[in-house]
Amino acid sequence: MSKFHRIVSFLPSATEILYEIDLGDIIKGVTHECNFPSQVNDKPRVIEPSINFDELNASQIDSKVRELLNHNIPIFRINEKLMQEIKPDMIISQDTCSVCAPYTRETRSASEILGYEPENLILNPKNFSDVLKSIETIGKKIGNLNNAYKLINTIESRTKELESAIKTSEKSNESIYSKPTVLFLDWISPFFVAGHWIPGMIEIAGGNSLNKPPSPDSVQILINTIANLDPDKIVISPCGFNLERSLAEYKRLREINWNSLKAVKNNEIYLVDSSYFSKPSPRLITGIEILCKIVNPTIFGDLEVPPNSLLRI
Repeated sequence: MSKFHRIVSFLPSATEILYEIDLGDIIKGVTHECNFPSQVNDKPRVIEPSINFDELNASQIDSKVRELLNHNIPIFRINEKLMQEIKPDMIISQDTCSVCAPYTRETRSASEILGYEPENLILNPKNFSDVLKSIETIGKKIGNLNNAYKLINTIESRTKELESAIKTSEKSNESIYSKPTVLFLDWISPFFVAGHWIPGMIEIAGGNSLNKPPSPDSVQILINTIANLDPDKIVISPCGFNLERSLAEYKRLREINWNSLKAVKNNEIYLVDSSYFSKPSPRLITGIEILCKIVNPTIFGDLEVPPNSLLRI
């Protein structure tokens, strides 16, 4: 049971968590980015982007977003009529990134539109452990805490199985085992290196993460810096892009010195679906499993991951 009955989720990861713990029915409004599970597609979209991201390539998106931010123009628009019809008793939001999801500005605007301030649950996980804590927070604050703990236990169990397999292999091949260095890029026009939970996910998968120290946001990185790091493996996952769109962006890449990288020469460039990486949702565990196949293919060659989630270049 929940004491809240009309939740508007400004946060796709929270939407996923609510469905996972059997509270999807109390979600009455979502954003354009809330697309999982499939049932959410029937929910009213109370938030839409002010630009059509689907019609732009990565470089164009970067330029447009910078322009909007420089001129203090909102990236997202609230459907005022829908918001007033829903009359939410809670809004779930974040104040970590003003680009990835509706931000503080949209939460304030919603209260102005409604004429009252709904309960506001703010979730800002900084690492993988925080993601699990956010599941617990939702269970405690909204309801179905036992389901929340079951979900956390399932994720932790899958994580431990992966870590155990890696440790067993390390002991068996101690004399030759070496952790590959891994760089994870969550944008490529320009290059951005991912922060937040990504470094920890790489480490769990048995890699030596070059995405550190963890950053509150993704950080732009120059090709010369990438060349100096010269990672064994590079994972590319532009935020919000599926595998097909990521491949299209990669084909546009014309960066000088890219082909001189060790990972390029050794065919160790991997494109992955951002659905399993960019959102701090329960699906991050699938992202870790995908990374396991990349980082330790000998150990996890037979590990099944979702179709169209991984492509080696």
